[in-house]
Amino acid sequence: MKTSLFALLTAAALALTTTTGYSQVPYSGPSNPASGFYGNPPPPVPVVPGLANSVPPPTIPSPPPMSTTAVPQPALPQPALPQPALPLPAAPLPSKTAASDPMMPAHRNEFTNMNFDVNVTNSVHDDPRPSGYWTIGGGVYFMTPYYTSNPAFFTGNATGTNFALTDFHQHMTVSPLAWVGYTWDNGWGIRGRWFQFSGNAQAGFTADANTTEVGIPTAGTFGITPGTLVAATNNLRLNAYDLEATNLWVLGRWSFLASAGVRYVHYSQDYQFIALDPVFGNTTASSGNNFNGAGPTLSVEMRRLIGFNDGPGDGTRVYLYASARGSLLYGASHQFATGSIGFSVSDPNFVASQTTVVPVGELEIGAEWTNTFGRLRFFAQAAFIGQAWCGGNNASAGIAGFEFGTGVLSNFGFVGGVVRAGINF
Repeated sequence: MKTSLFALLTAAALALTTTTGYSQVPYSGPSNPASGFYGNPPPPVPVVPGLANSVPPPTIPSPPPMSTTAVPQPALPQPALPQPALPLPAAPLPSKTAASDPMMPAHRNEFTNMNFDVNVTNSVHDDPRPSGYWTIGGGVYFMTPYYTSNPAFFTGNATGTNFALTDFHQHMTVSPLAWVGYTWDNGWGIRGRWFQFSGNAQAGFTADANTTEVGIPTAGTFGITPGTLVAATNNLRLNAYDLEATNLWVLGRWSFLASAGVRYVHYSQDYQFIALDPVFGNTTASSGNNFNGAGPTLSVEMRRLIGFNDGPGDGTRVYLYASARGSLLYGASHQFATGSIGFSVSDPNFVASQTTVVPVGELEIGAEWTNTFGRLRFFAQAAFIGQAWCGGNNASAGIAGFEFGTGVLSNFGFVGGVVRAGINF
């Protein structure tokens, strides 16, 4: 009995180990957290053939259907794309002014028409300038006229001794001048100038026993008696008008201005003589010389900055300057003469005309002061001057037929000074 039971158990054990006694539970679908496993099949359940108590495999619920609706995702911030760097405009360099740089001259006056600060440059074409501006100013000449020959009268006696030739004694005269001009931003400009001279001179004496003859240019010589009052006067009036183009260029502390244009001139010279003789009566004479002419005029001016002082506005600038001008005048010269000796007329009317070329040269050297407030520049000049009018004649030169009228042309000129002041705006 015991042997039969042991054999039955042994056979059952062998059958368990030799059969395919593991039942596989099929699985499909995703992991189901509710089932206790995630994506892996459950462990195999042993099935003993012939045993009624075999455990059936657990039932796995099907996963819910997948939703096809897109789940909204939170918007993520997009990184800013790098932008290409744009070139920044170059910062303007600090502008030079004469207040910060003594190498920057400031020029705008009667001649340069250009008293503004300019950068140092070696080329007129590279000379930077502000916009165009006006220049206006005036001044006075302090000039004394001089002649190579301008006789008042001749004195002597019948024996030919005590001979003397008396010239007029000239005086310093104050004469006005003025100018106006405009300069464009390229340095070219236009300018009008005017000056006037009006002066007179006198000469005279009272005759004594050693003076018995008097000679004058328009009436020859005649006798006088002691006690005769002799007097002569001479007048010179001159007006000159210039219209010219100007241009300026700068080289370091130096600046140069050139001008070219046309000049018109009118001048007149008058001579008057009187002798009040208590015996022979009065003797009178007069003569004159008038000229009207025009021609080219050229000038050049040089300036150098010698000092500056910062102050209100752009401060003060001081310059040395020199200028030279040449003109060639072509025109007509008219002369006349009248005279009487006692109650008889020696030469009632003498008139002569001739075409004349009058070269004119002018030199000037002096100093200039300037100061600037905004666009307004004030300036002043003081200088020594000299002018020569070649062949300008005198009131009686060139009149033929008289003792002093040799026909040789006389020259005159001026020596003195000038003071100017003006404004640029």
